[in-house]
Amino acid sequence: MINKLLWTSILFICLLPFLCIAQEYDSKTFKHEFQIMVGFNSQQAAELEPAYSYMFMPNIGVITGVNLMLQLFEKNPLSTDDSFHWKATQERALAIQLRPSLRFRFPLLREENNSIILLNIEPGVLINLIPNETLTFAYINDYYPFVPPAKYESIKNKGGETISYQAKGYLSVNFNYFQVSIGYAYSNFDIYTGRRNIVIETESINDKLWKRRATNTFFITLGFAL
Repeated sequence: MINKLLWTSILFICLLPFLCIAQEYDSKTFKHEFQIMVGFNSQQAAELEPAYSYMFMPNIGVITGVNLMLQLFEKNPLSTDDSFHWKATQERALAIQLRPSLRFRFPLLREENNSIILLNIEPGVLINLIPNETLTFAYINDYYPFVPPAKYESIKNKGGETISYQAKGYLSVNFNYFQVSIGYAYSNFDIYTGRRNIVIETESINDKLWKRRATNTFFITLGFAL
């Protein structure tokens, strides 16, 4: 934790001179901005995030979003023997997270003292609102797939992570009050953190899932500034 705070402080100190220089050229700055982001990430999941940004200085502000992440592909997590297997009734992982971040904005191209193209950098955190999932499993007979499951069992995960770190960068093109952006985000968030510790009978779901991986997201954003 101390090392992360130290590196964050060093980054802020390094960025401060550039922010002050950029601030001198901003004659027209919008303080409020509403954004909607859509993207796809390395967890094989789609992302949707509405967000609100407030710039308390021309080039320094804060932004808060609600990030919704849903896997687009399913993977059966368990199989117990040749004739029966457990199947989760909700196989695609879902995450709902708050994203409070700092926002640094650098003008790259200007026209008549108005910023046309900007570089945005947003270091922040992801706060997982569902750190532990409750999964329901159906015990299915493979020889008679149309027969109703022999039994169901619901199990809640324990020990899921609540806080993850994220760094986000994107280029924006301004059209008066509207903004179009394209960018990339990196996070240590694990989409399976809410179910990795579930054990049904003697089998762990974690043994059937891919190993923990970072989340790399490519996205586009539409914004409206006031």
